[in-house]
Amino acid sequence: MNETFLEAFNKHFREDFLLLSQQEIIKKQLFGEDMMYPKFKDFLRDYIAIAILEVSLFNKQEDSQKSIGVYTGLTVEEVDIPLVRISC
Repeated sequence: MNETFLEAFNKHFREDFLLLSQQEIIKKQLFGEDMMYPKFKDFLRDYIAIAILEVSLFNKQEDSQKSIGVYTGLTVEEVDIPLVRISC
């Protein structure tokens, strides 16, 4: 199953998405250093596809037309987010 999925995904989407396994996501700390709370791995699933171009995946054509905006990807506009820290 795993190899079949990887082959199919790469055949159709490798130009548009970076596919990372759960282990790669944890190793790269994509969700931060302190994200290893008890159910973190359960929320990750097996893979995450990150758009590297201006594309999105939807289950149905109708869903894509309803969507106003989607936050995914690695474009400069999506990755370069200012951090504002306020001490109270």
